Amino acid sequence: MKIQSSARIIALCGPEGVGKTYLTSQSSRRRVSFADPLREIVAAMTGIPANDLRNQEVKKMPLSDLSSFDPDDKRTVRDLLIETGDFMRRINETYFAEKAVEVLSEDGEFIIDDLRFDNELKFIKDEFGDDVEVILVVDDHTLKNIDNDQLSIVYRDRYTENGIVPDSVYFNSR
Repeated sequence: MKIQSSARIIALCGPEGVGKTYLTSQSSRRRVSFADPLREIVAAMTGIPANDLRNQEVKKMPLSDLSSFDPDDKRTVRDLLIETGDFMRRINETYFAEKAVEVLSEDGEFIIDDLRFDNELKFIKDEFGDDVEVILVVDDHTLKNIDNDQLSIVYRDRYTENGIVPDSVYFNSR
């Protein structure tokens, strides 16, 4: 089943592994990811192609497997992505949102597959207002681990300060 909306920009949020990227791949809308610039930075650091940095197995790879890192480095590619993103946000907390807005300002309909930070949502809502619909994607596992009252009001995870209020909830029954 495909996500449908009359909004020009759909922003998907939800826990890891619920199918946000899969649902995005089923859409005719142009995919935008806040993490695209991050993947480009880490690709330059590791030699791993940016598109491969979307792959869960690649993210689990130990940095010690890469020739440009210390063989004793215990971190994974995912750790490097998180650390690099955190570093970039300390320099400019809206850097990734600003980069996304550059793309979202073009003509067309878009779907964002990785809304995680409430300040990034605020940034794009300030720019595009009602042209943005936030959809919380959930699956059976998510529903078992989240309070239904919370689900209908706000989505919280480790990345949000105040949580994200979705406009609607999409149950992904993969």
